[in-house]
Amino acid sequence: MDNLKRGKMKKIFLAVLIISSVAVTSAQDKDTSYKYWITIGGGFWPEQDLSFNINYSFSPNFSFLSDDNFFKVEYFSKGGFSFSKNIEVGKDGFLYNTINLSIGKRILSDWFMACLFLGPSYVFGEKRTPYGPYEKFKTIGVGSDIQLLFRLANEIGIGVGLYGNLNFANNYVGINININLGNGK
Repeated sequence: MDNLKRGKMKKIFLAVLIISSVAVTSAQDKDTSYKYWITIGGGFWPEQDLSFNINYSFSPNFSFLSDDNFFKVEYFSKGGFSFSKNIEVGKDGFLYNTINLSIGKRILSDWFMACLFLGPSYVFGEKRTPYGPYEKFKTIGVGSDIQLLFRLANEIGIGVGLYGNLNFANNYVGINININLGNGK
């Protein structure tokens, strides 16, 4: 990974961190019933022809309660890599980086949690072209996320996340394995 890409990743991480910090400090109530959780999700899928190409997705997000609504700030990355070639895009020819700001609802029981989030997103990345290696793109979209979690305790859970994004470059959907940490009770 060259220095330009590392610089971009640092800026993205810093932007998500600042947005999360502002959201946390401005959304807290004076009582102790503040609810929040962090979900880290990811997945790897080998190509069907059993080549050495791997598709991946990575999705850290922060969810919190403000008044009666849950909000989520998320950075999402989806692409691919190969051990035999130096590719960075997935099977569909795209490397996605997405920043989502979503509003949602959840259902909570003693052992399970289900959440649904929907909101605007900023999508950017690279796509493979027939005439050259990659072409950069930037667009807006609408991101969605469904989290289904088994709660091992009030502070930790594990489950699946179903995600999708409708945008002007290329729509995508997928599934992640998620780990959930926080005060989401």
